[in-house]
Amino acid sequence: MEQLVVGGSADSLWPAGTTVAGQTMYVEGADHVMHRGGLRESAGLHVDVAERVVEFAKQLG
Repeated sequence: MEQLVVGGSADSLWPAGTTVAGQTMYVEGADHVMHRGGLRESAGLHVDVAERVVEFAKQLG
């Protein structure tokens, strides 16, 4: 089954260079909870991730 994996470059649980099967959304500077910068920037990252999940789901049919 196809999968979408989302991770950030500041996430110590997902070291740089990790490869996964399926589609990957890699967010530069984001940590494990998709936090980067202040509240507004982090909230924007969550919107970006949600939009990517919606697009991924549409691909699945």
